[in-house]
Amino acid sequence: MGVEPWAAWAENATEATVALVAAQVDTAAETLSALGAVTSCEPMSFIEALELQGSFYDDGTDAQQGLFQVDRLSGDGRDWWAIVEPNGFRLSLASNLLTVTADLGVAFFWNINAVMRVVKVDHEAVIADFDPLIDVDQIPDEGQDLPFESTPRSASMSLLERWTGVKITQSWFEASKPTLIVRAPTE
Repeated sequence: MGVEPWAAWAENATEATVALVAAQVDTAAETLSALGAVTSCEPMSFIEALELQGSFYDDGTDAQQGLFQVDRLSGDGRDWWAIVEPNGFRLSLASNLLTVTADLGVAFFWNINAVMRVVKVDHEAVIADFDPLIDVDQIPDEGQDLPFESTPRSASMSLLERWTGVKITQSWFEASKPTLIVRAPTE
């Protein structure tokens, strides 16, 4: 099977994490508060959010805070918090994904160095956690027909859609969305 046409854009997308978390609370801020203190910003496009996230690297505060764009989307008979972390990785860590949901959560992370991670958690268990370029033997059955070897980003987006029923399109990814800053708890 080839690349899903709606997912082809991902091959050229700027580094990010896309996560889908079963919506169990009324706001994304409630969901993300499990990671730290949440502050709302004005809605931003992906590019604007990427620039703000970049400023955290510039001023050395990237370890203490992260930027998250959020939207509530429907898929597979339920609502999901669709979350984008421009040039971020927090929700690609299974432990963090487990922290923000007691139900189902999935994520795909990629960066400029071709580091990638696909994660699926369900009810406090890690179901999948693999690098789609390296760990081809760990691709779950529902993704075996996807072209991970030639278009790993598009295949990963397609796998997230199979798990959730939510298509992360280029227009949605780039569009203005509510944006939150999450500051990690200080020790």
